[in-house]
Amino acid sequence: MYINVEGNVICTCYTVSKPDNIEEAGEKRVEMTRISAKAKQSSPDGTMTVNIELLFFENKAIPAAKLNYGDRIIVLGRESSREIMKNHRFVIARTVMVDWWFPQIVDPMNYLQELSVRREMDIRSREYRENFWDFLNAESCKELVHRWVHEWIEEERKK
Repeated sequence: MYINVEGNVICTCYTVSKPDNIEEAGEKRVEMTRISAKAKQSSPDGTMTVNIELLFFENKAIPAAKLNYGDRIIVLGRESSREIMKNHRFVIARTVMVDWWFPQIVDPMNYLQELSVRREMDIRSREYRENFWDFLNAESCKELVHRWVHEWIEEERKK
């Protein structure tokens, strides 16, 4: 979701590049982190994916440098845009100077964690079954299993 009202932007986007941290950027020599991101924008013509260049300054730059490729974040900031020629067509290059941001919780009910625990338990169960089967096929256990079967057959015959 990308909403732009008179240059003020609120958007939910996901990062498509690694953070680029620059020390002493600009005239004021502040720390800056630059990240490319993508978001969906709705218009009367339909929904389209927009490319955004996110700029984090000063105290927001260091936490933003820890973002990874594919992280979902919610951003509030100010946009500056310009048209550039790319691949023989004009596209809008959007740059958002971030005033506030936080990561979006993708799994609020911890279903992904529960799913990973279930998968791990299933893998362990299979391993236990395979280990038990290997134990039963071992030479030392074959005699024991044969004896149990013979005893059971003898008891069935007596009945």
